[in-house]
Amino acid sequence: MNENRRLTIEVVEDELRISIGISTLAFATENYPDELGLWKDGTHLRVTDKQQWAKDVSGALEHDEHDGTTPVHLLLDEAMRKAAEDGSDAVEFVEASDE
Repeated sequence: MNENRRLTIEVVEDELRISIGISTLAFATENYPDELGLWKDGTHLRVTDKQQWAKDVSGALEHDEHDGTTPVHLLLDEAMRKAAEDGSDAVEFVEASDE
């Protein structure tokens, strides 16, 4: 694997893979544009341990809420909705009674 790998989303055989190199993740963290006001006190993050930071971010992505959803579930839900609404030829809209 390449720690500088850019964010990639690909289909490999029978898997959807989302990957990013840990150095790329650290760079993105340290250069996060703060338009959303994430750090209201004007501070920035500096990654001191890329491997541990990647593990911590991974844990946050897998953290489930009381209803069992995770940030990854929400990401996939939104991506599936967007792909269908954008006219994917791989799905069709059917009435609930047609199932």
